[in-house]
Amino acid sequence: MNKNNILKDLLSNRKGIFEIIIVAISFAFGINLITNEIKELVEWEKESLIFTLIGIFICVISICYFLFRIYKQKEFSKIIEGFFIIDKADKTIVDIDGYDYGEDLKRSFDSAFSEDESIKIAWENNNLTPRFRLGKNSPDSLNLIIEATEYFFLEKLSTHLTDYFNKEKIDKKLLVELLRDDIPDILLKNRFLELFSKSTERRVAFLKEKNKNDSNVGSELVTKQKLKGKVVSSYSASAMFRHFDLTLPPKSSISRTSNNAICIDTKRFKIDVKVEFDAFNTVTPRGFTKYYLKKENSETNEYQIDLILNVRFKLGGFVSRNGWDYYKWIDSFFDKIESSFSQSTFFERIGWDKAYVIIKALDKKQ
Repeated sequence: MNKNNILKDLLSNRKGIFEIIIVAISFAFGINLITNEIKELVEWEKESLIFTLIGIFICVISICYFLFRIYKQKEFSKIIEGFFIIDKADKTIVDIDGYDYGEDLKRSFDSAFSEDESIKIAWENNNLTPRFRLGKNSPDSLNLIIEATEYFFLEKLSTHLTDYFNKEKIDKKLLVELLRDDIPDILLKNRFLELFSKSTERRVAFLKEKNKNDSNVGSELVTKQKLKGKVVSSYSASAMFRHFDLTLPPKSSISRTSNNAICIDTKRFKIDVKVEFDAFNTVTPRGFTKYYLKKENSETNEYQIDLILNVRFKLGGFVSRNGWDYYKWIDSFFDKIESSFSQSTFFERIGWDKAYVIIKALDKKQ
């Protein structure tokens, strides 16, 4: 997999541009010395005007070139193609071992169905079937897939930023920490985020589990993961809790745009994230369903889903030399989300092409 070097390339080009400016200034100084000598040797009537116009022309060309170099690196876009599979018989998400997005999607839907009857009914009443577009009366199954994928992205971003800022030696007092109540426009339009980040003290599934344990009735214990004394995740027999917080660089914010994308706005750049899903089919490699998932092709439907990432760098932040340590997480995060979500990266990682050849050879031998 190719590494994403968005910020690295930008800063490298910025350094090159500053070198060009220094060279241009030196060049202009040299030209000025030469023209002064020429003026002493040549008597032209309007030599001052001519040399002034030539100087202005050279400066304008240099500035235009400088701006062009900046503009060329101002925006970066990437589309990551993922996939998921649905079992036709019970209409559930199929677990794909080793595929981070597939595993998380399965876990999210199973937990949501067991705890929130309205989400389960919304899914079952709006059958997801392969077609170019779903009918006007059945959009909710699409929305649930989109919301679960958004939740997957936000959780990955939250974890990555927490790890990054804990490791970096920067002034953490300047960081912006957003909790679930700080992002109402995103929270209210994502049922998975709203449900899984809600306190366990406000959720029936966890309260019932607690009462069973307090009464010493045999049941599966609630498992918890703590960080610095705070419960960051908790799982019961039928429910899931994940504390949501998003640590961002100074003076940053996150919001939902008019086209239903999520926008992360920082001083140096903006990241727009949009999930595209229209129930289009995808095609997995030969033998994958039969040998890896232990299912027949006729038993499943395979779908493509796209994660669209767009980065727009701000001109003011580009000129700044200091403070980039707050933003160098972008390259490593793009690598992480691609590794976790990309269909092609998953099959490349498990080496399915080679594995399939070996499986077929063993089949023939047997």
